[in-house]
Amino acid sequence: MQPSTVSRIAPIVAKVINVDLVKRRHDVLDEIYECEALLYSALGDETREAFFIRPGCVPIVRYKHDCRNRCHKDYIGFSLPADVERAEVFRINGCRVLMRGEHAGPAGGLSCHSKSCPEGIDLGQGWSLPVDPDGPCMLGFRLRQDNSFADPEPTTVGVTYYDMNGQLQREDIDVSLDEISFTSQTVKVLAIQGISISPNRCHWLEVWQDSDKKLAEFHPTIDVPNFHRYSLLGPICADQIEFRDGQYIPTRKLYDSDTVVSGDPNLWRNLLQWKMLHYSTKRTPSEERSYASAGAFLANQAQQALRLKESDSEIVQIPDGNLSTGVIRGFRNLDRRWYRWRR
Repeated sequence: MQPSTVSRIAPIVAKVINVDLVKRRHDVLDEIYECEALLYSALGDETREAFFIRPGCVPIVRYKHDCRNRCHKDYIGFSLPADVERAEVFRINGCRVLMRGEHAGPAGGLSCHSKSCPEGIDLGQGWSLPVDPDGPCMLGFRLRQDNSFADPEPTTVGVTYYDMNGQLQREDIDVSLDEISFTSQTVKVLAIQGISISPNRCHWLEVWQDSDKKLAEFHPTIDVPNFHRYSLLGPICADQIEFRDGQYIPTRKLYDSDTVVSGDPNLWRNLLQWKMLHYSTKRTPSEERSYASAGAFLANQAQQALRLKESDSEIVQIPDGNLSTGVIRGFRNLDRRWYRWRR
């Protein structure tokens, strides 16, 4: 069950709900989001595992500790995408990376007065950027053109940071498509929750360090950036980290290229029917049968998707007799969820 895009699914959804896709595109996109949110929350763990768990890849970055006392120690780490809630397995150059330690973060009062600045642990949520500017620098913003929409209207970005004198500054910056708009002063450290974005924009927002390094891009549906961040111990000879079994949460769609959970038209037709009946306050006996049939179809699709994942898993063959040291070591190193024993 492969993910697909809005451009493929939107015409199917528009036909089922009997609306004009061009004139009522916003309604179609809302329908897609509501269907995915219901699929995520109302049909149990097996459905989430089938449709909302997939691999990904993110860059490894050098960060500064975002402590309340502004410690200057830095660390190597990475941030999961904003729509990824968690991930099960991380790999660098094919080798699995083990995470250890306890959960911490700004919301828990992280400070340099604690026993030590955290290393090798999940730093939690609460940062405003997936990457930190390597200060001091001028922090800039620009809207990115997308062919699906007309030229964007200017928007406002609020920035909170510490200047070179250690004073807390708060600016509202007008951002447009034409050029990068910078902070009025040099940013020494970006404050916790240092960026707030005006809602209801229709274009990506780029974040720049000076005028030569782009730090991040925020999808138009992101108003409050929030990322799970992890730090890594020791020297890292890689520029990216892979994650497997990342759980994606449903997000609102805007562009034709935005991802949807499946490209199967039959799944979407049944999902739309099931959603309509799910929210019905009083169902007739015929509607009850349709509701049960559509739900059973979705559950069956989830089971098929999980079986496909199982068939793609590595097979562990255990020979007769005593196990060799190499076989035992290979078995221990595997992290796949599914195994098959063969005598």
